Amino acid sequence: MKRFYKSVAVIEKESGYSITLDQRNLKTPLKASLVMPTRALAAAVAEEWEAQEEIINTEAMPLTKLANTAIDRVNSRREDIIDELSAYSGTDLICYYAEYPEMLVERQKDAWSPYHGWLQETYGVTLKTTSGIIHVTQEADVLSRLKDEMKTIDSFRLTALHGFTTGLGSFTMGLSMIKNSVPLDTIWPAALVDELFQEEEWGADEEAVETRKNLYFDMQSTEKYLTYL
Repeated sequence: MKRFYKSVAVIEKESGYSITLDQRNLKTPLKASLVMPTRALAAAVAEEWEAQEEIINTEAMPLTKLANTAIDRVNSRREDIIDELSAYSGTDLICYYAEYPEMLVERQKDAWSPYHGWLQETYGVTLKTTSGIIHVTQEADVLSRLKDEMKTIDSFRLTALHGFTTGLGSFTMGLSMIKNSVPLDTIWPAALVDELFQEEEWGADEEAVETRKNLYFDMQSTEKYLTYL
């Protein structure tokens, strides 16, 4: 799509901050008003639109994409999104330790124990753990407590939580980024303990490395988006 506008501006409204292109309000893909909760996010999204040249490259506009997702998908489907995240909390990566070798098990404990501790200290809940791939059923009251916490998170932050959780494979790690401001550079290696160990043992798969690189870029964009909220 060719760039069809000359000027970009941030406009304050009663409900938040919106963007105009040549004094026309910017809309989401589903034609909703693109109104954001903070001036910082609106300004960052406006910068993405201002940076476009003759051809608009939507792949270079991750913050716009996330804001659109918050309004078009998450805000209108909050219960579904919360249910999806609740399913992740019931099958959290950090609950499934390896049976062997011992070196991997120890690395998992070192990487994941702090998140178990944070969950207990912050919310008073403990996730059951197991060794191997056999499913462990979490206590209903634990999952209910975590679900109640999700209901308190606004749609823009819930969008970030969904991105972190699905990218990391761990609801607990995702929640700690939202609530405890744990940086991605700290949490990313903890989420990849198994993969990195296998690479040490057997070597890296180029396709897997490339996929991981792309996922990390998406996670970086989501982390940046969160700082503007």
